[in-house]
Amino acid sequence: MENEHNYKERYVAFIDILGFKEAVYESPENAAKFHEIAIALEHLSKVKHIIHTTIEDLKKSDEIANQAWAMWQDVKVTTFSDNIFISAENNNVGLMALGAYSCLIYNTLFANGFFARGGITKGELFESDDVVFGKALIDAYELESKTSIFPRILIANSIIDEIKKTTGFHIEQDFDGSYFLDVFYPGINKLKENWQKSTGLKLDLQKGKLKLSEELQKTKNQSVRSKLFWLAKYFNAKTENHKITPIENI
Repeated sequence: MENEHNYKERYVAFIDILGFKEAVYESPENAAKFHEIAIALEHLSKVKHIIHTTIEDLKKSDEIANQAWAMWQDVKVTTFSDNIFISAENNNVGLMALGAYSCLIYNTLFANGFFARGGITKGELFESDDVVFGKALIDAYELESKTSIFPRILIANSIIDEIKKTTGFHIEQDFDGSYFLDVFYPGINKLKENWQKSTGLKLDLQKGKLKLSEELQKTKNQSVRSKLFWLAKYFNAKTENHKITPIENI
């Protein structure tokens, strides 16, 4: 609903690339690290195109997807430094689209050796070509930065019931009672296939697995280790979906 201040109620995701700042600081003296960052950001820039390709495929055989196409078109994805901001219409299709974008972004980063953390919520937002602000953006940012803790995309409690009624949006309940987006659910494989068709590149989660294993072995900081351990346990529970062997010795 639009009010007199031109706010609209929209679903919002805020995703942070973990360790990105440290990688950037290291990159001037490390050509390999610079290349790693550049490739990851280049791949992120292709995410919206891959989603559209997937929906175009669905439109050929799915009348609902055909009718929903205009709503998917309304999804906005903005990348700035180490953050990705996504917004979508306040309806089931918008929520489904936002979940798909968030999953593909997480998988794209993971396949390039970067981990992510985020928050998804709903609220008032103002967007133009040059400006974005509103309570929804602040709430999503605070959910990511203050509550999420682990490399997961946390869901605001206020929209859990809405998400449970939305087809194609997969969530899991964590040990602390909170809900997070299941970014490695089997449905992501269709997006990965379209990624490969459109770019000629393989969205291979093996690199993320190796990076995660290496970081677990070398990291002594217990706070960081607990976050990596959480991700390793979650990833291992999903490896069968992607025909990857689990991380050993965790």
